[in-house]
Amino acid sequence: MRLIATIALTTGVFIVVQFAAYGLFLAGWFFNFFMRFLVCFGISQPEGGFNTFIYRLLVALTWPVRALLPGDWSGGSSARFFLLLAVNSVIWGIGVGMLLWLLGKIQRRTKLK
Repeated sequence: MRLIATIALTTGVFIVVQFAAYGLFLAGWFFNFFMRFLVCFGISQPEGGFNTFIYRLLVALTWPVRALLPGDWSGGSSARFFLLLAVNSVIWGIGVGMLLWLLGKIQRRTKLK
């Protein structure tokens, strides 16, 4: 039962982190769009370090789904995109959750000795 709870908690954390990173990425894009067209009169601005960091974080977090599916996996549908982010979180949750459960089991076993 602890294994399932650990996997569920880890999956929940990964889905929240992915949605938060995606929201921050969209907010950064909107801010750059606003600055470029309304303040700088259409002059291109260089990408900021924050947007680059969030983009690389999203690339790393979505690696399992991107490795399993072809390049045009989102198909332009937001519902499909969010569903695939949820599936990606489940994949990460199972992998990392099982690892955390095993580490906790090993730690409890060494405490008993």
